[in-house]
Amino acid sequence: MGRWAKLGRRGYLAALAAPIAISSQLCFSQQVMDASTQDVEALSELSLESLMDIDVTSVSKKKEKLQEAPAAIEVLTQEDLQKSGVRSLPEALRLVPGVEVQQLDRNRWAVSIRGFNGAFTDKLLVLLDGRTLYTPLFGGTFWNQQIVPMENIDRIEVIRGPGATLWGANAVNGVINIITKSARDTQGGLVKTIYGTHDLETVLRYGLQIGDDAWLRVHGNWFHRDDFADDSGNDFHDDWNAVEGGARLDWAVSDVDSLTVIADGYRGRAEQRSLRSSLTAPYAAVFDDRIRIAGANILARWTRELGGDGSFTLQAYWDHTVRKEPVLAHRLDTFDVDFQHRLQLAEDNELIWGIGYRLLSDNTDGSATISFEPAARNDQVFSAFVQDDLELIEDRLHLILGSKFEHNDYSGFEIQPGLRLLWTPSAKTTVWGAVSRAVKVPQRADQDLTVLSGTTFLPGVPPIVARLSGTHRVRTEELVAYELGWRFRPEDNLSLQLSFFYNDYEHLSTNELGTPIPDPGGALIAPASFGNAAKGETYGFEVSAEWRPLPQWTLSASYSFLDVEIHERGSTDPLAEDAEGASPHHRAHFRSSLDITDDLTFSALVFWNDSIPNRDIPSLLRIDLNLIWSPWEDFTIAAGVRNLLDDRHPEFEDILGRGRSEIERSFYISAEYRF
Repeated sequence: MGRWAKLGRRGYLAALAAPIAISSQLCFSQQVMDASTQDVEALSELSLESLMDIDVTSVSKKKEKLQEAPAAIEVLTQEDLQKSGVRSLPEALRLVPGVEVQQLDRNRWAVSIRGFNGAFTDKLLVLLDGRTLYTPLFGGTFWNQQIVPMENIDRIEVIRGPGATLWGANAVNGVINIITKSARDTQGGLVKTIYGTHDLETVLRYGLQIGDDAWLRVHGNWFHRDDFADDSGNDFHDDWNAVEGGARLDWAVSDVDSLTVIADGYRGRAEQRSLRSSLTAPYAAVFDDRIRIAGANILARWTRELGGDGSFTLQAYWDHTVRKEPVLAHRLDTFDVDFQHRLQLAEDNELIWGIGYRLLSDNTDGSATISFEPAARNDQVFSAFVQDDLELIEDRLHLILGSKFEHNDYSGFEIQPGLRLLWTPSAKTTVWGAVSRAVKVPQRADQDLTVLSGTTFLPGVPPIVARLSGTHRVRTEELVAYELGWRFRPEDNLSLQLSFFYNDYEHLSTNELGTPIPDPGGALIAPASFGNAAKGETYGFEVSAEWRPLPQWTLSASYSFLDVEIHERGSTDPLAEDAEGASPHHRAHFRSSLDITDDLTFSALVFWNDSIPNRDIPSLLRIDLNLIWSPWEDFTIAAGVRNLLDDRHPEFEDILGRGRSEIERSFYISAEYRF
């Protein structure tokens, strides 16, 4: 082990960073009951009091007022998206207080909530209209494979903290629920084109009524995102383009029945710089790879309203994704069906329960660099949940108890209970607290992966090639979370939120080292396997405020503090404590939106992040500016600048040895016509 000591922390980052940050959780799909949507014009005229009364569905799987939701939840509206000028889901999430978004290059992001951020974040559940954006390879989200026109989004609901009691084993640190507009709310045509220093995009959409109570929307979207630069000013070979299209049907079948059908398809490519290792000379080389992405999905959801404030929802979807990289091709088919029933047991007691089934059928085509054994696999998840909302004091105090029960093919039976208290001493004040358990179950990579994950060159010794392998000994990661929150609306034009959290993690994933083995090709193989020899705690708080000093002027600000403590328990992994310095301790966010006239709006967004020590990223201050002008009722022109303060800067660096892309200043102009 003396040679391992010579590597040091930074050397080992290159030697043992696996291209798949392993382990994750199978989770069940959401039953989203679409709340009635408002167009941007209506939202902009609402008071903060009305905005806090917008219905959300992510916290309790039912409609409830944002002000009264017993969790740290934020809502990003269509108005927020339009005024910011963002063109991708990760950039939209940057607007949400408490969400950590760091861009690695033109088409890759690190997105997390409350720590453990990285290119392969695996403790965050992301849903789109009830469909989980999930890969069973590592249990996270490929953000460059999520292509959604911003114009179709109604709102994005973000829960900071565990949501596993209802959503299952992916919802460890948070839930991101993206809800698109109904076809009824997107009638007529839309044509939008965007031109920028790094962006070209066109969006087409048309909605029509096809019966007395049925509405249809079709849309298409094409974009090209140009390369960013590396730290020397050369192209990083990370451009990204795709074409996407889809349709949505919303049908009020009867007074009590409604049906929604959503279908989408896409195809594209993303450039990516990669460092590949091999057991023969030259043992390591940098390649500019091309990733091919494609997919199609269809979802159907039937909802029936029952007497006595009850309802049930039956949802099913099929999702097909293809991802082809030079070292690994992956094809996945997901079949999912869920049933949910809400009923009023008594005047002060509401029960929600549901059952579900998911089949994941995937196939891989590996290489000498990375492979899975077996190459193809079918995995099943059976689940059920129940949640009881008991009103202890009328209109004042609620006790909410529930649990998720799942059986998966990796860790067997899992239970994820939760308890929440909701106290509303007045219509303007909400206090809530929660204790919950969440798990991250092993995934494909934990058991089936073999990867040459890095090469280190030291004087006087053969090249050291790290080989990381899966094992069936990997355990479930466990979290017990404690949360306390407060919402206060002292005036109709002022809203405040504060939340505290303490998370206690057990059996955190580690990479355990073995004894180096000589290889006939001339290298030393450094074997490692997955383990769970670490534990940790995270704690912190988030505070946000929104104020409308004038009806036409909105100001919002937020600040979050995070501390991560990781403890080794006999681990041989020199990166076991890496998560301690992989997220900034301090982050702040400020937004200002001013309607200068009825036709002209100016928005400014300010983001500040503390330094990220373990990625050698300095503190960052970023300013984005946007101007929107509507010279005619159905025609809008927008222009903006991103990263106003500097030519380019790094935001994050993964530990795969790919080098570092720098996020460049960019300008854009767009034109939108509705008919």
